[in-house]
Amino acid sequence: MYNIEKSIDSLEKPSVPEHYKTLADRLEKVIGKVAREMMSRPVPEWARWNDITELFERVSNHFIKNIQVLSGATNQLSEQVLNKENVDNNIIWNSVQSISDPLYNLVSLYHFIWSRPFPSGMEQGQPLLAAMVERVIKDYMDMLDDVILMTKDPEKAVKKHGSLTVRMHMDFRIDDEARRFNDWLNSCVVEIQFKKRKSIRNILLTAFAGFLMHDWFWDDK
Repeated sequence: MYNIEKSIDSLEKPSVPEHYKTLADRLEKVIGKVAREMMSRPVPEWARWNDITELFERVSNHFIKNIQVLSGATNQLSEQVLNKENVDNNIIWNSVQSISDPLYNLVSLYHFIWSRPFPSGMEQGQPLLAAMVERVIKDYMDMLDDVILMTKDPEKAVKKHGSLTVRMHMDFRIDDEARRFNDWLNSCVVEIQFKKRKSIRNILLTAFAGFLMHDWFWDDK
């Protein structure tokens, strides 16, 4: 989606601006909360989904909305915090809050997918759908971990990445997860009619297209 970077290379011992430490402390709290919530996903209960297309539409709409907000907030974090030499704490706190809100909403979406059982005979699709959302969340968390590593241990960050560089770009890839979901969808020739399978593909492709390197496996069968 975008690629913003700030290099702070030096022949001397690598270091980062002082305000990065405040940022790292805040990000660690966000990562900790997300990790705890991801581990406590609900066990499917209540009534099964009758119209699975409705589920995919709700997942798609919620995902698109929060990814757009998260993308803008990440851009803002890069511009207002990472690309500055000195930043007021209030700006840091507001920037972290701006990314944490949509990130927590994505975790809520992950929980929503697990909240009710899939229709009978289609249960295998539930973890496959959840895995696509989970991959985006985990990749974003890894990106935040890199920011923390650069702050807490600059020398280790240089060894890992080759330079002391902050990269905030949300071009995560979920091709493997999407391929597994599509294979499952193609196997549901009895449970889901052709037109509905095509509708589901279109719904999810709209949501996840930005995270797919290839779309050849979204074939109608």
